[in-house]
Amino acid sequence: MRNETKQHLDFIDLAKGICILFVVSYHVDQGELLYRNESVNTFFMSFRIPFYFMLSGLFVSFTHGYKNFLIKKVNRLVVPCVFFFSLTALYALLFSEVRKQLIDEANGEIFDSSLYNLLISENEKFDYPNIPIWFLVSLFTTYMIFLCFDRLTKGRNNYIVLALSIAIGTVGYLLSAYNVQVPCYIDSSMTCMPFVAVGNILRKKTNLLYTTDRKLIIGIAVACILITACVCGGDVTFYRNEYNTTIFSLYFAGCFGSIAMLLIAKLIGYCPIVNYIGRYSIIVLGMHSFFIGLLTPVLTRLTHGDILMTKSALLILVVGGCIGCIYVMRRWVPWFVAQKDLI
Repeated sequence: MRNETKQHLDFIDLAKGICILFVVSYHVDQGELLYRNESVNTFFMSFRIPFYFMLSGLFVSFTHGYKNFLIKKVNRLVVPCVFFFSLTALYALLFSEVRKQLIDEANGEIFDSSLYNLLISENEKFDYPNIPIWFLVSLFTTYMIFLCFDRLTKGRNNYIVLALSIAIGTVGYLLSAYNVQVPCYIDSSMTCMPFVAVGNILRKKTNLLYTTDRKLIIGIAVACILITACVCGGDVTFYRNEYNTTIFSLYFAGCFGSIAMLLIAKLIGYCPIVNYIGRYSIIVLGMHSFFIGLLTPVLTRLTHGDILMTKSALLILVVGGCIGCIYVMRRWVPWFVAQKDLI
């Protein structure tokens, strides 16, 4: 039997695992299989990224001071971002040559792995080869905004912080509506602030994360899923801060869908592989694009373009590769993947 604290940590790790698997499966699928269905794609798209931000907001705490909080987030987000950016630059150089050999492409250069392309302005000709690490930049900015709000209210009123977060989220949404892009994903961070604030409120002001009443959890989860299905609509792209939906749909679907997934994780409690992936989700976030890029052309040829076989094999191999990376990086470079403090 696990004690209550262990059970709580288990289901949070499970929730993180579910969240990162949503991200990986979407990037593997690329709208060709499961996510080809518009309704399915719209439903999961509405809370896939908000879920990540809400989970991040669950444990925001300034009890050890703002300086310690800042240092902790530098170790947990900035250092891994720099590490994965460095790996990406090396990967882009090597993969261009490998791809040229495997696919007989005349031009091996297919990526722009520059910092400018990641943070400032997307290269229209070449993609950045590790887009998911945008989240590390955006989440750090979101935390800094949250810190400023907490200082402004002297840490005394979480609801004022929530109100301020909704206000700045509205500004972020309006930036999208008027096609104004801000470098370093600051606009995306602004839009996502309410999800972090709601996560923080859930932990501090409700008993939802700690209740053991399964009937209550199931009832709320089902209600949240139905609400999400009813209000979600349109395309949302958080890393570009582009939303083809109403502000109400964006936030209601994002919040209720995230709460539903969190409660489903609480109901399940523990699943070894998913919990393991969730506990080290930052490594999966930073590494899965590498495996997708390397394996997709190979598997496509081996399966003669059969989409179901290609995508199924790709998902299994990508997850397996990421699990291998977790083992290696935890052992050899823990300071660079948020497992030990560098600073």
